[in-house]
Amino acid sequence: MNNKEEYTDALLKRALESSEGAGPELIKKIKFEDIKEGHKLKKLTIRRPFSAVAAIIIACTFIPATVFAAWYFLSPSQVAKNFEYPILAEAFESEGALIINETQSDNGYNISLLGIVSGKGLDGFAEEVDTDKTYAVVAIVKQGSNMPDTSDPDYGATPFFVSPLIHGQKPWQFNIASMGGGYSAFVRDGVMYRLIDCDSIEMFADRGLTLIVSSTNFYSTDAFDYNEETGLVTPIPNFEGVNLMFSLPIDTSKANYEKAQKYLDSLWNDNTAQAQE
Repeated sequence: MNNKEEYTDALLKRALESSEGAGPELIKKIKFEDIKEGHKLKKLTIRRPFSAVAAIIIACTFIPATVFAAWYFLSPSQVAKNFEYPILAEAFESEGALIINETQSDNGYNISLLGIVSGKGLDGFAEEVDTDKTYAVVAIVKQGSNMPDTSDPDYGATPFFVSPLIHGQKPWQFNIASMGGGYSAFVRDGVMYRLIDCDSIEMFADRGLTLIVSSTNFYSTDAFDYNEETGLVTPIPNFEGVNLMFSLPIDTSKANYEKAQKYLDSLWNDNTAQAQE
């Protein structure tokens, strides 16, 4: 079964459940998590599943895969709105945002990178959004079933680590955990949405950037291999879990090599000092 067929089955299942009278109580509990301190639980509106089974079948038959993925998920702007970040939602709708909608599958999961915005793309929203940050939205789907809801004891049983990586930099040293990062998450209609943020990565655009997703708590050398000579990270084929990589096509004209190097040097020095304390 290909990705499109799996999505079709999932949509049909949700549509049939809706036609049987499934109400908001089945999806009303939202999980909000953050690595960082100071975030509060947000009340989110309920987005009801598409209820017309026939329309779903027709749509799945004729819509190309990339368009289908965009239609199936909440948009990055909608995800930001659900967290009551209206200014960030506007930023995701601006020309400075990259709407990607790329889906990859691994070990029973479909992972979709929906969009990213950072740095100069946030300049028009400086009063409300930290323009020195990068924000990205990822959707996680479990093939053949819903992602566990927050009321389910299995919620969080499979961890997910989502982080940008910089080509040429040791990934266990420079990732979302060390780059001032965090994430917020919720489950909607069986799909987990992750809104991640970290220090802006635009300044590294000329070096090359990727986003990794793995079913681990942190960056794992069991899931990814780093080549010291090329500076590239690659998924380890026999890893028993999710270990995927997405290219981040950030415009290289936004790079700032000197600023990037100063940032790396200061980050390493800060991390070294903390480790010695």
